[in-house]
Amino acid sequence: MNRWLLFFFLLLIDLFSTSISAQKFPDEMHLSPDERRLKTGGNLPYKGFYESNTIRNINLQFSSADFWTTLTNNFPGRTDMMVTMTIDGVVYDSIGVRFKGNSSYSAIGNSPKKSFNVSLDNYIPGQNVGGYNTIVLNNCFADPSFMNEIIYEQQISKHIAAPKGNFAHLFINGEDWGIYDNVEQLNHDFIKEWFLSTKGALWRARNPMDSPAPRGHNGDSLSSLYNFGTDTTFYTWHYNLKSSEIPDPFTKLMTTIQVLDTVSANNVENVLGDYLDIDAALWLIVSENIFGDDDSYLYKGRKDYYIYYEPESGRMIPLEMDGNDTYQNSESNLSIFFNVNEPNFVLLHKLLNIPSMRQRYLAHMRTAVIDELDTIESFSIIDSYYNLIDSIVQADTKKLYTYSDFVNKRQLQKQFIKDRRISILSNTEVAQAGPVISNVVFYSDSIAWKRPKADEVVWVNATVSGASGIHGVNLYSGINLVGKFSKDIMFDDGLHHDQSAGDGIFGAMISGKPGATWIRFYIEGVANNTSKTVSYEPAGAEHDVFSYLVLPSPASDTSVVINELMAKNISTVADSTGEYEDWIELYNNSNQPKDISGYYLTDKKYNLRKWKLPKGTIIPARGYQIVWADENKDDGKFNTNFNLSSTFGENILLLNSNLELVDEVTFGPQPPDKGYARVPNGTGTFVIQSPTFNGNNNTVPHASIGVNDTVCSLVVRFNNNSTNASSYSWNFGDGPAFFSIFAPIYIYSSPGTYTVTLIAYNGTTSDTDFATITIFSDSSVSFGTDTIISNGLSYQLDAGAGFSIYQWSTNDTTQIITVDSIGNYCVQVLTQHGCMNETCVFVIVNANGIEIRENFKTLLYPNPTDEYLILRSNSYRKETLEIFNSLGKCILKEEFSGNVSVNTKSWSEGIYFVKLGYFSDIF
Repeated sequence: MNRWLLFFFLLLIDLFSTSISAQKFPDEMHLSPDERRLKTGGNLPYKGFYESNTIRNINLQFSSADFWTTLTNNFPGRTDMMVTMTIDGVVYDSIGVRFKGNSSYSAIGNSPKKSFNVSLDNYIPGQNVGGYNTIVLNNCFADPSFMNEIIYEQQISKHIAAPKGNFAHLFINGEDWGIYDNVEQLNHDFIKEWFLSTKGALWRARNPMDSPAPRGHNGDSLSSLYNFGTDTTFYTWHYNLKSSEIPDPFTKLMTTIQVLDTVSANNVENVLGDYLDIDAALWLIVSENIFGDDDSYLYKGRKDYYIYYEPESGRMIPLEMDGNDTYQNSESNLSIFFNVNEPNFVLLHKLLNIPSMRQRYLAHMRTAVIDELDTIESFSIIDSYYNLIDSIVQADTKKLYTYSDFVNKRQLQKQFIKDRRISILSNTEVAQAGPVISNVVFYSDSIAWKRPKADEVVWVNATVSGASGIHGVNLYSGINLVGKFSKDIMFDDGLHHDQSAGDGIFGAMISGKPGATWIRFYIEGVANNTSKTVSYEPAGAEHDVFSYLVLPSPASDTSVVINELMAKNISTVADSTGEYEDWIELYNNSNQPKDISGYYLTDKKYNLRKWKLPKGTIIPARGYQIVWADENKDDGKFNTNFNLSSTFGENILLLNSNLELVDEVTFGPQPPDKGYARVPNGTGTFVIQSPTFNGNNNTVPHASIGVNDTVCSLVVRFNNNSTNASSYSWNFGDGPAFFSIFAPIYIYSSPGTYTVTLIAYNGTTSDTDFATITIFSDSSVSFGTDTIISNGLSYQLDAGAGFSIYQWSTNDTTQIITVDSIGNYCVQVLTQHGCMNETCVFVIVNANGIEIRENFKTLLYPNPTDEYLILRSNSYRKETLEIFNSLGKCILKEEFSGNVSVNTKSWSEGIYFVKLGYFSDIF
């Protein structure tokens, strides 16, 4: 048990160590037009190199006359032969070519209609066509229509990751070799299209030489996720590692297989779901089954499938390949539970014998039949492809089947679809009706479909009904773009934001999440029948789900702003390649350089990581950084992968490396060669004006010094009232010192008159301002102490000579005043230069008293007293004062430090005793 816990812990560490919040979408992941659903797959029709309804013209030019012999000799070792290739008129030099296939190679004997594997980057690294470095040309063995694999992969890609494909018209040394299926290879390029990264591991199951039946009997090779124990050597025999960017990949594969084998039925979702994408595995089985793919995991449990380890979720995902053996009319009545009771077919045997997984599989089967076996759509696709390739097939002298076989197969394909659809829908388990789920909506801040702020709770509602009643409703939710979902019960009790109890509207909560976090969710309804039939909304779950992106949290540092942009640069300024591209200007509003390496710019609010600012991007204080929005990041490190829409306008966001929102701007339609700029520069609202590329938006700088003509201190604070400037230079008139900060504080060495100079710059334009200031030393007035104690009945306060104006707090205006009562006295003075100062003093008159503590200089006065008694101590520790009358009764007790004043006006005449700490005196 401890060993298994260790396995679980290590894989969970891998899972949570990878941050994928707000991750960029791969090509096959997309949002619905209303931006409420996130779907992976079904992104049709294909574009680019595998564009649908397209025939690629490919010519292989061999320099050797005996190239066929060389290709044949190279086949066992899978060795490439160098050739020149032309695709649609474009020449590619130094291409690697070899024969490919197993039965498609050996079973056709000496026929020249071999399948080919073409490697564009085998001799020239990075060489590709349309982003693909490998081309697979299949000879369509066992498929007279030439269309089985193309249509099959296209249809199942609505629900699982599947390779793209179209047709190729092949020529070898100019000789017509006929039509081939041009099918995408399951490699790095494929993974990049379907998954968040290529940093996982990819295996192909294989039939090892020591298999009990090496030529292939169904299920005998044990390359079907069979548990071989803890020795990874057995797994290396049965799974060919095609690529890996993770440490010890076979240990991860082995661990997944062991969990699959040993996990109990009750823990499949909670435990196995951490290691295997169960839902993707079920969709794979569904896809292979409905098309009767007899060259598949479903049939053989071995080499004709791949496995991908997804590092972002820490899970294994089985992948389909090789779909030419489909649409076989002999398989139109194939059982939907084919091989379920065969233990060596581990996925089938393990998952489909668990009631909850069986019901999920059946729900997906119903959906796939509707989506993939629709007769109107399917027949249209078949006819379209047939018409596209008909003339080339008819003229093909090397094809494996006759032209009549090709013509007849079209009708047989259509018949298979009709028969297969009827067969599946007539199954008693498939025919069970699941609940109807509708009106799914989420609320944040009580507003439907409103994106929540960071840590804000979301409530999900759904209306669920069914003829047999409802056994239960569940909310499945997951964090980030991929990964396991957690299950929560939804309630119809009026207590879960579900309106009224018993109204058929169910509710459940999704807890608040950090800013810029993706949340996915879908609804499961369970019927109250014997089978507990389930249905899902969206029906394509878990690759088609509702979703939302939590709003980014505001950044604490917002000193860098989007300062200006141009969405239609016709002739204003060219980039480093000489092209006139859209541009965005960033500006540093602060007086310090800002390192914005790893910040993000995006024009998509649901793709916050769209373009990353390169390492070493530092904007100087009050400086600028231009980014070219030209949708061509290969032009330079400051060229983005998006451009700006001048026709409709759009939203641009700037985020820091933590995906916190630094700034954003929304703009509408833009005229050509006009800037959309902040005015005032760096802080103002946006206006359309003449561009100020890489400069101050206020255009002309104006220098202005803010300081008084007369300064009564050697320390002078200068204000900067300049406008339209991006940098500054100061000289203070007493030497060569220069300051470049915005508003400096300068210390003069002596009084005097000085000329101060400020130069304000805006790019190559500058302006200068001068100010003459006279510095005087501090004009001070002081009584030398904060307290004056006098034994007399009055005291004369002298503010000192030399001031032109005196203003006392007693309203006197003379140099000297006489005070005859205890209190605080203040005086303001003004020098002949206009410098003002003020000071205050506390005066105690009639201060005859006694010294209570000689060592701490504690005095009590006046003594005797008839109004106030003052106790003054130069010790700042807390003291306790107690006063007793002649009868020994304590009439006052309080704590103090420093000074304390006691009002004695209401006391009777007599002798009182003072106790301070451990000493007492009589007065």
